[in-house]
Formats: sequence, structure tokens, C-alpha cells
Amino acid sequence: MNKRWSIVFCFSLCLIFTTSKIFLVADKVRSNLTNPTLVIKKGQKIVFFGDSTNAGGVNYDGYCRLVVQTLKKKGVGVKAFYAGVPSYKSSEILFRLDDVLKQNPDHIFLSIGYNTHWYIDPESKSSVFKSKPAMGEEIEYFRIYISKILDRCEAVGTEAIMSTISHIRDVNRTGVNEKIDRYNHLLESLAKERKRPIVFLNERNTTKISMLKKDSAEVKTMSNKNLISAENSMQNMALGILKTMGFTDSECAAEHKEWNTTPKLLIAGGRQVTSGARPGGWISMLLDGVNCYWGKTNDQLIRSSQDTLATLVSKIEQSVCERSKYLLVIPPMEDLKLNTPIKEYEASILSLVEYVKNEKVMLALCTFPMVGSGIENTINSNAQPFNAVIKRICKNHGVQLVDIAKKMKHFFSKNLKTLNIGDERFNHTGGKLMAKTIFLAFGGERKRLSTLRKGWNWRTSYTYKYTHRTDFHVPLSVRGEEALQKMKDRFHKLDTDSILELGVYMLLNNKASTNQKRYRDAKNLWLSTDKNAKHLPLIKYPRSENEKNKIMSYIRERWLLYDEIYEQAFLIAMHAIQNDDLIE
Repeated sequence: MNKRWSIVFCFSLCLIFTTSKIFLVADKVRSNLTNPTLVIKKGQKIVFFGDSTNAGGVNYDGYCRLVVQTLKKKGVGVKAFYAGVPSYKSSEILFRLDDVLKQNPDHIFLSIGYNTHWYIDPESKSSVFKSKPAMGEEIEYFRIYISKILDRCEAVGTEAIMSTISHIRDVNRTGVNEKIDRYNHLLESLAKERKRPIVFLNERNTTKISMLKKDSAEVKTMSNKNLISAENSMQNMALGILKTMGFTDSECAAEHKEWNTTPKLLIAGGRQVTSGARPGGWISMLLDGVNCYWGKTNDQLIRSSQDTLATLVSKIEQSVCERSKYLLVIPPMEDLKLNTPIKEYEASILSLVEYVKNEKVMLALCTFPMVGSGIENTINSNAQPFNAVIKRICKNHGVQLVDIAKKMKHFFSKNLKTLNIGDERFNHTGGKLMAKTIFLAFGGERKRLSTLRKGWNWRTSYTYKYTHRTDFHVPLSVRGEEALQKMKDRFHKLDTDSILELGVYMLLNNKASTNQKRYRDAKNLWLSTDKNAKHLPLIKYPRSENEKNKIMSYIRERWLLYDEIYEQAFLIAMHAIQNDDLIE
């Protein structure tokens, strides 16, 4: 009898276990089915806002661009704004949210959490992130800030779409992924409560990694062994968003196939290519034109500040593949510094011309861009015989010439502005001239430039800030230094630059009466009147021409000095952060 009941009991347990497993699977399927579909209409505005994952998604092989391009191809052209900032956490996203919402977007994709979960973890041995007390935002604060972000979006009628946080590494060596799962559960709960769509990026990446690991041959060919950050991860994220927009599996599969057959434009050179590849750089501007008027093309960069043309040619030969259709070479400055013999230089170019001819790759050669603040200097003079060789070979062998040296010389004769900031890097003006010259050399129509410039003018090259730098000091008291340290401990990566940026934003956008009250309170609490007090050194770079003009107007209206306005801004932000008073 006991034996019979034992069998029955075991059978019941198995039945319960199996049934519960079926329910769990059913719940998972049901959650996917009930995830609201986002309806995107032609002409609507979409903002991509968040951290470094979002910022990286702006590149032409990034998920933000892939989503926008796919919508356009389907006849749903949208106006996209890209506002991702590396290292941003939910608190910093909330700081800047009002600025983003001024664009009146219909939808806002939020990438939040990659920098948030790094809180107290004294046993962490990660080689990438070193733990320290109070890194990131603990989940209680994360909940508060995410809720405020969603509230602000709802208040202005903007649909907010969140995504789950992808695991940092495919092998969970530090336990960090377990913390990410806690944050993801919170994001999913908030989306469900508010009946908002959510993109399950982590789940998609995890599934993709499992598939890649089964295909060991594909994994062996990858240069990046951390599969989370492999190149196709961006495509996987784009597919996740498209699924949220109602794209079917077959449509997503077709897009994925096309993304991996897109022709590549190889761009090779030195520091000009490195700086031009940053957000807002001349390469992004050039690709705006290429993709708008000749169809989608991805870029592939080959750059090193130590390369001569000879070593660069060797790297080019190793990088050309079936998808490589175009090659643009910006001559590296290293040949000028090493005084490479002209005959050796000519031989390197001829070998490149012969190689691309056999590989059926279209080649364009650029003359040496001018460096410095004018025409006459040693480097520009030394470049002239090299430029003569480049021009002669282009003429004799039918190679497309991009004579940027001629365009820059003409620019310097008409303008007092400089085009670069030294060290061979272009400022925003130089970047626009570079993109324009190459666009026209590639056969672009001059009448298209006015449309392109509208897009280029809102971009800000990272080098712009160095030409408008302001240095100043804030005399903090001991009490002020302690308050500042507590803020840094509470928020991972919240440095003085971030606090100052927040303060300037609040000063230019919040009510003057509220700002002055904050400033008076903070001044009494934290500012020192002692002449021998320790001064906190700070540097301010305007984020754009528009911000610079606003600051100038603010200064003129109130008869202030730069030091005074920035001191006020810094203290206002400290006061707001300490009191969680970030939004009026």
C-alpha cells in the first residue's frame, strides 16, 4: 500500500512539475504576444536617447541608423534625432530629458542601464571596470529616476520605449549579469504597469550568442571573442526594435540578409580619419551624402597615426573583401615627418593602384590636408612635392582625385577661420569642407549641398569644444568639498564636468527665481570666502554654437563674467543633485 501511494505521489509531483513548466513557457509566450506593438507613422519624430550603446548605434552600421533606414525603405520616412552620450546613467538622462523633449518627438527610444548597475561590489575582479564604493545607481534610485523619465514623456505626449540591458559578457565571471537581471526585471515590470512596449534586447542577444557558440567555425573567424559586443550584435538590436514595430520574422530575415551584403567604403589614413570617425565628424557627414543620393553604404576604417603610406597599403590589401567597392585614401602625415623619398612614395601609390585595379575596387586619392592656421608652414610646404606625385598618378592612371589641399588653400585666402586645432585633427568647419570636397569629387551634385549642410550644421565635431575653452576656479569650503565627494560616491562617473554641464543647462532653461534661490543656498553652504581657500579647477566647453550664443546672451543681459556664470551654474547643479530637485 505504501509503495502504491509512493508511486502515486511521485507521479503527482512529476505532473505538477511538468504542468508548471508548461505554464512558465506559456507565460513567456503570452508576455511576448501581449507586448504592445509600436505604430510608427510617416513624418513622425523619433529620438534615440541613452548611453554609449545608443551613441554607438548612430554609426552607419549601428542599430539606430539601421532602424531608420529600414523604415525609410518601407515608405515610412521619419525624422530621427540621436542623443546618446557615453557613460550616461538614468539620473543623467533625466537631467537632459527636457532638452531632448524640446524637439517634440512622437517616440523616444531609451537605452538605459549599462552604467547604472555598477554599484557596491568589493569582490569584483573585472578587468574592465574597477569597483569602488557606491558605483552606479542602486536599484531603488534607478526605479525613481526611470519612473520620473516615463512621467515626463507621458506629460508631453511622447511615447517612451525602453529596452532590456544586455549582459556585459557572455561568460558570467563576475556575477554582474545577475545584477543586470534584477534591473531588467524592474524595466519589464514598469513597461507592463504602464502598458508600454519594451524591446527584449538582452533576450535576443542571449539567444544569438547560443546560436553562435554552436557554430564554432563562425566564432573562430571573429576578431572580437566577446560575443556580446560582436559586430552582429548591433544588427540583432535593430531587429529587436523592428519586431516591436510589427515587422514579421520573414521581413526581419530579409533585412538582416541585405545588411550583410551592403557594399563597403574603405577609408584609410591617419589622425584625420580617426577624428573624422567620431560622432559629428566629417566621415559621418560624407556618409550622409553617400547614403542619401547613391544608396546605403557602410564604412570600414583603416587608420593609425604611425602608418606611412607603404604600411597603410599593406593594411589595405589585408582588408579588401568581396563587399569592398570603394576606397578613399587620406595620405598619412607620417611620410612628411619621416621625409620619405619621393620615389619610394610614388612606388607605394603605384602598387596600390595596381592592386585595386585587379580587385575591381574604385579608388580615390586625396592630397595632403593642410594643418595649422594658415598656408605657410613647414609641414604644408613639405607636402607640395608629394601632392604633385599624387596628382600626376591620378591623371595618368584614371584615378579619382580629391584635391583637398587646393580647397583648403582657397578657404584660407577667403577666411580668417582655421580648419583644424593642430595635431592634424579637423574642427567642425574643417570637417564640413572635407565632406563637401569628397562628396563633389565622388560625383555629387552641388545643388544637393544646401540640403546636406542643414544636417551638417547641427552636428558638433568633438574638436569644436577645444576652440571655445574657458578655465576658471570655484573656491569650495571644506564642507563644500565633502558634499561634492558624497555626490561622486553616490553616482558612478558623475564628475565635475557633468555637474557643470547640468548647471549650465539649468541656468539657461529653468526659472531665474528658482535658480537664484538654489545659488544663494548653495553659496552659503559650500562657498569659501577665505583668500587662501583651496580652489576647485574647472574647464567648460560649449556643446554647440547654439549653446555658446545662449551663454553670451545670458552674460550680456546680466553683466556677468564667465567665471561668475559658471560658478553659479556649478553650485546650482550641486544643490539640485543633493536634494534630488532635478526637474522644476
